[in-house]
Amino acid sequence: MKSTVFLKSNTQNNHSSKPFFNTDGKAGFFSRHSEETEKPFFTPYPEQPKSISVKNKCSHCEKPTVVQKMGENPKNEEEQITGLPTEKKENQFSFPDKKNVKNKGEGQKDEFKVKGNSTVRFSTIQSNQLPADSVEGKRKNCPPASPAPQRHRRLNSTAAQIAAMGAGTWGITMPDNLGIYTETCRDGANWRLNVTLVNSVIRTHSRLLAGQREPIPGVNTTSANFCDQVTELDDLGLGHPLHQWYMIRAVRAHEDVHIDEWRDNFDTDWNPLEAAIEGLSVPASGATATKAAATTALRSDPVFQNARDTTNGGGNFPTFWGIPDPNANTDAAERAVVDPRIQWICKRAQWDGWNPAGCPVCSALGFV
Repeated sequence: MKSTVFLKSNTQNNHSSKPFFNTDGKAGFFSRHSEETEKPFFTPYPEQPKSISVKNKCSHCEKPTVVQKMGENPKNEEEQITGLPTEKKENQFSFPDKKNVKNKGEGQKDEFKVKGNSTVRFSTIQSNQLPADSVEGKRKNCPPASPAPQRHRRLNSTAAQIAAMGAGTWGITMPDNLGIYTETCRDGANWRLNVTLVNSVIRTHSRLLAGQREPIPGVNTTSANFCDQVTELDDLGLGHPLHQWYMIRAVRAHEDVHIDEWRDNFDTDWNPLEAAIEGLSVPASGATATKAAATTALRSDPVFQNARDTTNGGGNFPTFWGIPDPNANTDAAERAVVDPRIQWICKRAQWDGWNPAGCPVCSALGFV
């Protein structure tokens, strides 16, 4: 089923979060969860006039949808529209007395009914550590010695973290294993899981290779090297021997395309995985009679554990891994960075009388 996706880009140690209500009804946010416990830490928000929505996740486990201002008591529908208090009418919605509210799922006889959409939270980490050659992901690699070199080596899978990177790799992007939040609900004589949040961390690293520099007019551009600079930029890093000139922003732009590919295609492959998780059940009797025991059993099931796997070899995300690398989008992203620099260098050559017409790249752009 379709997941609600919040696209977020974070740098390491600077993560943003979405607002939630805790069990006491206080507004706040969840910071990043521990990978071991997958439990977020709740921090209350200060009172402010920003409006937020409480979304119904599980029809018999959660409170119905209501919009209210932080720090204020919930209002009925007419008050929300007019802003004027009204007398409570029969059948009008109000929060039930907490003393009469049962724990989520447990001890309730309601059948498992309509389920709301789960939330997918994406985070991007720009890593300062270098990934090893054994770390797998989508990479921008230096070309091999061949007449028609390939700029990127196609890898078979991805990895959860970056450790060190080989000498021939400009950049690498890979998603970590998924963090999946669930609630456990009664479904007749069984317990079942309801997926409430999916946390996807995408790690990416970009750099220039050893011996490479970024061409900058007025700093390292001369009459002797300006044509080499624009030619190597125009090649997007291709060529043998290894080019001396390229731009790290072009590498980052390439890797950013892979981040977008992961986010944009996530739902296509995640939806059947979510359905498989929510299709699991254990009896509400015997060893799994309690909610806690049922939760442990369900989250330990191989179906649940395998759904967290984001590697190509795991087979869960064929849409993402089936996208060619490089492709028209990655090339266009790099070119959007290098083309203005090429123009700048050719213009500087024209100003300084370095005969840009004698350089094929500058000449093709009309510099004489």
